[in-house]
Amino acid sequence: MPKKLRICIFLLFLLSMFFSSVPLARADKVDAAALKQMFDRYGAPARWDSLKDTVDSPTLAWSETYIMRSYLLMYQATKDKQYIDDFVDHADSVLARRDNMRGVTDYRGLSLPVWRDGKYTDYKTYYIYADETGLIATPLAQFAVLINKDPNLAAYRAKANEYVQAAEDAVNVLFMSQLRNSDVNFTWIEDGDTLHLDRPVNKNLAVGGALLAIYEATGDNSYLYQGIKMANYFKQHLLTNSFSGGYYWKYYPEDPRFTNTIEDTNHANVALQFIAMAYDNGIFSAAEMQKFANTAAKVLIKSDGTIANRLDGSGTIDQQGQIANWLVVSPWSPSLFDVAYNIINNKSSLNPPEIHGLAYLNYVLAQKDATNQPPGGVPNPTPAPVNGGNLINNGDFSAGSMGWVNRNNTAQIKTESNGNKYLTNTYNFAFYQDMQLKPATYQINAKTRKGTAVKGARIVIRFYYQDGSDNFKTFTYTNNGSGWEAMPGMTLVVPSTAATTRIYLSGMPGDSGTQDFDDLVITPVK
Repeated sequence: MPKKLRICIFLLFLLSMFFSSVPLARADKVDAAALKQMFDRYGAPARWDSLKDTVDSPTLAWSETYIMRSYLLMYQATKDKQYIDDFVDHADSVLARRDNMRGVTDYRGLSLPVWRDGKYTDYKTYYIYADETGLIATPLAQFAVLINKDPNLAAYRAKANEYVQAAEDAVNVLFMSQLRNSDVNFTWIEDGDTLHLDRPVNKNLAVGGALLAIYEATGDNSYLYQGIKMANYFKQHLLTNSFSGGYYWKYYPEDPRFTNTIEDTNHANVALQFIAMAYDNGIFSAAEMQKFANTAAKVLIKSDGTIANRLDGSGTIDQQGQIANWLVVSPWSPSLFDVAYNIINNKSSLNPPEIHGLAYLNYVLAQKDATNQPPGGVPNPTPAPVNGGNLINNGDFSAGSMGWVNRNNTAQIKTESNGNKYLTNTYNFAFYQDMQLKPATYQINAKTRKGTAVKGARIVIRFYYQDGSDNFKTFTYTNNGSGWEAMPGMTLVVPSTAATTRIYLSGMPGDSGTQDFDDLVITPVK
């Protein structure tokens, strides 16, 4: 190699080292006013007025809803009511574009309170799509949640009621019989404690997000129970990356055509919306949220600073700013704020999902300023105890398996002649509930009854720690007779380093018989 060429290569190497070592902008020094101005530049209503003219296409679901959700986040970050008015402007237009309001019909000749789409059939036939319906309904219900919580927004109560009713009407259409997608007849598959469509994961979770948003707005538990069942289905398809300790999933796990197709970063945005609401409602644990955060921090953000196109780290997404949507897990990985801010700050244009990410930057920064925590803040607290202080959710199984994970439907909820519901299970680790218990001492009480088991009952407590380790504590009881018996009170000490406490109910190792459980109660020791 000629000497001059060697010198040039060496100089280029030095320059690359210099530029790669230049630190990123200090995102923790970002001024809230400047960040708001950035959003107002990209999210200005005038820029997105044209979206209000779109009909019969996926643009409403996959573009306009991001803008609408951005306005809700910006109000929460700034308390500026102009963002509420901007949302209302779009939402009123969305309601006016429903099929029944426009007097148009779908392929069946029905004119329903939903939004048909003909793009994928060259506008020859019009179908109702589950994912689009769920994505549109979700911010309508989220608006109502926000209005109901904020007394300063009382003037918008009538709008909130109108929007959440529209969300319910739209979602209820999805559960009509004989609904058809453009390429497959689909019906809801309810298998024990799971609920799903035989469609890609994102389509299921788009509906799941709407269900949870409607529950939060109305308090109607039927929507919560459906949302939990959809979460249970999602959990069955979550895979763990052994290198990063993060979750990933396949785009369409039940279709052999997509056996090796990992979910892409764009469609994962739908899952993130669902995941955030599921955590807020006690469906996902802090340990599970940490795994989602690991995916963002250790897989999606590649070593060269670019953002991967799929959840296994492959490819590079064109809209790099979409990483900001992963700020829903920033409490478990505060450095996500720095990465997202620097990417968006260096872009000259943003698409709707990136604008939503910019709104999330504003929201997270506002939380940081309010709590004096690093960007990302702290996770939301565990939802308040229900049922007179009992911290376990549905410990008497009166709501079936709601609140519990029942993998592969291993356990069963049965009903006695007097109407009492109870759990029956064999030896396994398939039936459990995750809790975010504060470090303290707790009392556990439960009833158990021998079914066909010989060895007795077992309650296992599993502590998960932030470093990925775990350990167990086990309580056992052998029945004296054949009827219901109260297990002796059990004392549980939750360590200060435990991120999640998981409780399993089952029979004993080596016993193939069934054991019954009822009236599980966990209360703090005062």
